[in-house]
Amino acid sequence: MVSILWQIAKHILDARTHSRIVFLNTADELFQHLQPEAIPEAYGGKRRDDSGFCTLPETCVCEPTRLSPEEHFFRPDEWWRKETGSAIQWRQAVLKTGQWHEVPMEGCLPGDKLVWMFTVGAEIEFEVLVQAIKSQNGVSNGTHHSILQEQNGQDRVSGAKNDLSQLQTKEREALGKVAWPKITLTSLKCPEHGRLECKEEGVYCLRFRSESSSWLGANKLKYAVQIVRQE
Repeated sequence: MVSILWQIAKHILDARTHSRIVFLNTADELFQHLQPEAIPEAYGGKRRDDSGFCTLPETCVCEPTRLSPEEHFFRPDEWWRKETGSAIQWRQAVLKTGQWHEVPMEGCLPGDKLVWMFTVGAEIEFEVLVQAIKSQNGVSNGTHHSILQEQNGQDRVSGAKNDLSQLQTKEREALGKVAWPKITLTSLKCPEHGRLECKEEGVYCLRFRSESSSWLGANKLKYAVQIVRQE
């Protein structure tokens, strides 16, 4: 089959490319075209790869590795219990194209650990924002506002104790500070999982935004979030 395809392809290639393609019948014919230093030891040459990525005597790749669950498989339940000390509690949501789904975690303190895991059926954007409202002397006043949300192209604050217009300039700058940079991903077979250490007191908000262009217009999200208090 290869020889038949080559009889067709060689008429399409230019002369220079054609001269660089040679089909060999035996490994010994390699020495007619290459120096011994360029030929692997497995074929009688002198080239040896000691990088660890090849099985010696050198072949193209390492021998297949037998996969075992303990070493090569990710187990969500075990990872979650190791990180949080408790069983995973899944929640679900439906993401419409272009809309944000936010999961605010209130009462986070410096040193606490925020742990998450999720799966989605199509491409989404994911990020974590932190909102720490501080008074003019730089000390937290214990008043938190929910993270800004996008609805119908307009930003708003849901459940805020004070109106946004009443906040001071420094307080506005504290809204929506990036704690985990935005990434775009699809995670279906293996759950996306992560953790971060809270650096300041405030509301940490996990944000999901559907990027799917499917005509169905919906993306199923399955997620779990938990705050692990410092000891």
